[in-house]
Amino acid sequence: MSPEKKIDFHIPYIPNPHVPEETLPFIFASESVVDVAFVLYTRSDVKGPPMDSLGRLHIETLRGAEPHFEFNISGIDSFRQGISRVSLGRSDGFIGEQDACDLFIRQKKIKNIRRTLYANWKSSIIIGKGPESVTIDRILSSALRKLKKNGELQKITATIHRPFEDWQPYLANW
Repeated sequence: MSPEKKIDFHIPYIPNPHVPEETLPFIFASESVVDVAFVLYTRSDVKGPPMDSLGRLHIETLRGAEPHFEFNISGIDSFRQGISRVSLGRSDGFIGEQDACDLFIRQKKIKNIRRTLYANWKSSIIIGKGPESVTIDRILSSALRKLKKNGELQKITATIHRPFEDWQPYLANW
């Protein structure tokens, strides 16, 4: 923590692609941590909607993530709630982070769900703007590059965020 009692950096943070970086009170580390797959979960008995028409449907995401989307989307309190609402036909879809949602689907053996990759967004480190920003970025980004080069970062992040996995719950044998 800096002498002014401000936070030097925070991790993880998924940048909002619709907010200009220069308008933020922080900068992003020049090296990202990992790509995070966000998946659109819909009912398997309904043809997957075209991505450019999601605004006409009742799509949900975790509360607080709504600004990441350019279409009307509702915020809800948990990914479990989102997947359950889709499975029960109470919403047209849920967009969420793949790993947590897929684990829930597998644990509950939910079969009537279709998965479609919505986006891969980078998980980043944010650094408070100030006189030390460049130094903090250099230290953190250098450490990330070193961890990536020797494979250690992939070992760590593989337990949290895997690359998009192309599988379908409605085809699962459970």
